[in-house]
Amino acid sequence: GLPADKEARVDCSRLLRTTGRGSFAKVTLAQMAIRVVKETQQSSSSLQHFHEVHSMKVLNHP
Repeated sequence: GLPADKEARVDCSRLLRTTGRGSFAKVTLAQMAIRVVKETQQSSSSLQHFHEVHSMKVLNHP
């Protein structure tokens, strides 16, 4: 399992406990939060801003 005093995270998932192991990997149960924005609340400028922020988060260069 995972240490109780440390909360393990991968991106937006909280890792809860190891459920299985194999020769190449282990399987971990995770909890994920997903934000769903109502279509009526979206404007083209807010969507563009969201995409720009997301792109900057995943950008990996020196």
